Amino acid sequence: MKTNLLVPITQGGEGSPIYFVPSAGSTFFSFVKLARSLKSQLPVHAFDLTAMEGSKSPHTSIEEITLTFLAEIRAVQKSGPYYLGGHCWGGIVALDIAAKLEAEGDTVALLVLLESVPPLGNKVVENLSVTNEEAQSSTFSVEFNKFMEITVEQIRQQLSRLPPKHAKRFGRLSWEQMHMGSRYRATHISAPIILFRTPTHPDVVFQDWKYFSDRGFTEQIVPGDTFSMLSPPYVDILGAELDKALRVPHSERC
Repeated sequence: MKTNLLVPITQGGEGSPIYFVPSAGSTFFSFVKLARSLKSQLPVHAFDLTAMEGSKSPHTSIEEITLTFLAEIRAVQKSGPYYLGGHCWGGIVALDIAAKLEAEGDTVALLVLLESVPPLGNKVVENLSVTNEEAQSSTFSVEFNKFMEITVEQIRQQLSRLPPKHAKRFGRLSWEQMHMGSRYRATHISAPIILFRTPTHPDVVFQDWKYFSDRGFTEQIVPGDTFSMLSPPYVDILGAELDKALRVPHSERC
């Protein structure tokens, strides 16, 4: 079965593939350097979000996007354990894919987050340290707004390198997808979560990820910023650390 949005970056190798979701408005190219830096040589696939435009049934929510993505993952791999990853906004999409796979009785071995912040669409789980009401006047709210301002500016810088026609299209997709993320109502998952984040943003922005997994959350600081972490020289460091995480046997995870 041919897939439309899922692109194989590296094929062959050993073990189950890892499926990455890029940041808003981005392509699978975001992960090419990371895939090449992995010594484990496991298959790496990534979704091309920009290919979503022009669909006869436009996606209007995270949940609709992940239904499409899930079908394409199933076309490559019929059963688990599954390895999922997401960069920035893509982490929320990867979280929802994990939740859907688990709801269907499959196993997600690991969810890898790259500079992703937790979804804030509602009271996600009962024991979140910051509720929506508290966030409006909290340090979290201030720092989260800073995170968004910096990220949006970085996206604009990325788009400025493209021809105007493509920059306009990718920009529109980015804002639409980020708006979807703000409305997303999340749930916790059984799979362990590992977050690779840069020193660019304070701990408080990422702190609530620990409430989303029944089997543990780990966090690791890597150099760079939200986008440069996927480019030389920083991507090789990220790749080495991701390699270590992927080498842990599924049976030995939390």
